[in-house]
Amino acid sequence: MTTPEPPASVKDWGLSWIRTGVPIVWGYLLTLLATRFPEVHALLDNPQVLAAVVGAVTLVWYGLMRKIEHRLPPWLTRFVLGANTAPQYVEGQVVSGTLEEFERPPS
Repeated sequence: MTTPEPPASVKDWGLSWIRTGVPIVWGYLLTLLATRFPEVHALLDNPQVLAAVVGAVTLVWYGLMRKIEHRLPPWLTRFVLGANTAPQYVEGQVVSGTLEEFERPPS
């Protein structure tokens, strides 16, 4: 297991937020568009179901776009993911041990 490390720079930090936020907006917009159909609108009338569907649509959208990203022109990648370059992350430090060791406060 490696410890999570922050992006290498402020630019990479911003890219990571953009490339997370834009697919969430796409998931919401696609779900909103689907509610134009009466059957879907009735199904999404429940807030818990709506939240689950937006999350699922976002997950599928992001996964699909990441999978085909290398085939898309830069302008389209910016449109669907928010940026056409991925952030660079610092290599994490390898850690090992039991959960109890990580939960115990340092002495």
